[in-house]
Amino acid sequence: MVSRAKFRGANKRAMYLLSGGAAQLPDIGGSVEWQLGEDKWRKTGTVLSAVRMADNTIIAEVVMNNDMDADSVFRVQGDTTSRLTIKPLPYSLEDE
Repeated sequence: MVSRAKFRGANKRAMYLLSGGAAQLPDIGGSVEWQLGEDKWRKTGTVLSAVRMADNTIIAEVVMNNDMDADSVFRVQGDTTSRLTIKPLPYSLEDE
């Protein structure tokens, strides 16, 4: 089913790894906020998992639109001091 959706062009979502700092972990099943401008944020994606590492870095798996720019900035919803960025994927989203 997934491969059929991909080849029909119906698959518009991808899983991303977000990494950065935040006072709180994002809620599982919740959203993160995507920075659109200086003080403009929009709720996006669905958080699948999140963990705080020993060095206090947060790593989160988030399903979002598959056309996100690699330099996009995100934050934990409701945590205005947090900053998360996309970690490079270990695989390509492009067709070979």
